[in-house]
Amino acid sequence: MKTIHKVVDISEHNNPDWDFVKNTFDAVNIRIGVRGSMKENPQYYGKIRYDFKAKEFIRKCQSLGIPFTFYFFPTAITEAEAHEEGEWLVNAIKGYNVCLPVCQDSETVVKGEKGRADKL
Repeated sequence: MKTIHKVVDISEHNNPDWDFVKNTFDAVNIRIGVRGSMKENPQYYGKIRYDFKAKEFIRKCQSLGIPFTFYFFPTAITEAEAHEEGEWLVNAIKGYNVCLPVCQDSETVVKGEKGRADKL
């Protein structure tokens, strides 16, 4: 018999209802970081940074006893950047007891291929 788990992913773009999350999902997948992808945000473009709400979400999951794991939003366009993202991710999650594999969520940013790595 197959076991199915309900997992929700969250990032700084979300404001979760934590009672709903705790009562509906088996785990939370928190975006730990991102490499900036939009030229419209030059202070972050091409730079790796923590998700602005990651630490808040980690603390909330820990305080409510909700299992969690992490994902990273990669936009590497060179092999060197891919290695940099991997190293950053490993260092960012050290010391956390995650309940599922750590993931990378690669997708186009917006229609029209405006994201840094949309054409990959």
